[in-house]
Amino acid sequence: MRVAMIGWEYPPFLSGGLGVHCYEPSRRLAELGIEVDFYMPATRQTIAGAPGVNVIQVGPANREEAELAAGTGAYGGESTRTRGWWEKIQPIDLQFFDAVAFFNELCWRRLAANHQRRRDDVIHCHDWVSIVAGARAKEKTGLPLVFTVHSTEYDRSANLWPMQWIVNLEKLGVERADRIITVSEMTKRELVDRFGADEAKIRVVYNAVDYSFFANHSKKRLADDGRKLVLFHGRLSVQKGAEYFLRAAKRVLEKERDVRFVVSGKGEQLPYLVKLAVELGIADKVTFTGYSPEEELPSLYASADVYVLPSVSEPFGITVLEAMASGTPVILSKNAGVAEVAKNCLRVDFWDVDEMAAKIVALLRYPSLGREMRKMERREASRFSWADTAAKTLQVYCEAIASGVALPVMS
Repeated sequence: MRVAMIGWEYPPFLSGGLGVHCYEPSRRLAELGIEVDFYMPATRQTIAGAPGVNVIQVGPANREEAELAAGTGAYGGESTRTRGWWEKIQPIDLQFFDAVAFFNELCWRRLAANHQRRRDDVIHCHDWVSIVAGARAKEKTGLPLVFTVHSTEYDRSANLWPMQWIVNLEKLGVERADRIITVSEMTKRELVDRFGADEAKIRVVYNAVDYSFFANHSKKRLADDGRKLVLFHGRLSVQKGAEYFLRAAKRVLEKERDVRFVVSGKGEQLPYLVKLAVELGIADKVTFTGYSPEEELPSLYASADVYVLPSVSEPFGITVLEAMASGTPVILSKNAGVAEVAKNCLRVDFWDVDEMAAKIVALLRYPSLGREMRKMERREASRFSWADTAAKTLQVYCEAIASGVALPVMS
């Protein structure tokens, strides 16, 4: 079987769980003998795919291709034909939404051309950033389409200000896909209730963790002052709830002064969060580390006494499994999809900063509680295998291929 997979990022270009999910299952699929072509935006460097994964970087081959993509306009936006696309070949240089439109237009054309030379069996696209390419390639080739929804626009905006045109793209994917993969039952229910998805097409395939990568790191302090460390790691957006982490930190420090709070990640909320820490009077107790590279994550988790994920809306939450594998006690939002399967973590309502603080204090004050949680969490995390995720994804491919009716090929 040959899979044409479309995504926005692939290591070393990562911004979150989407890139991890694209990388890990694709290489596990390759280990099962599946041929995987992974289409992504062009970068300035060659990306060595995992063994068996052929990474295809999509960018214009000539000026005509660049002008073709430019003339489409960003989704719902003005034409960009006069913006000098050829001088900005790499999508990484472009405004984000223009870059997405640019990539999708070139991607479906490249995929369809490659299909003529080496026949694909199924198209698999990830999230809204690739659904136009997937849907157009399906029209052109007649191949079945699998659409993985890692999060929706409602999740990313924390239900506050969803962009309707992105919602419309997600609806397009839900309608056109032969099979839909969601990373939690929570997301499955959202697609049915808010997008009108056919429940019979949806399969829940949970994320996983590279257990050995995280489990073999001894405790190492980010600082040598002996203070307890409480960690937040994730994108600094309203969705992830870092604001509630800081407000809970304020409550904790009223009871336990010898604690440092670490905020790891980058995002549009960083200036606001720094200002909030100052306003709360805890700036001297909070460290903003910025982006933490993948290779540093095991040490980051291992350095912490508590990991907190207070997401407002979280379809899954791979970082929870990473912290569990690292042996770090976890407090997570009840609004996280991973809460469906992670049974040995402490749960809170994201908005209840008093309860969040109380649970942090309990873990800091009672070492026996932390030791028991570490033992149970490590054991539980070891059961979440990317090989299992890949096997279930392969089953979805087989369903899509078997159930698909031959489609008229677009001229």
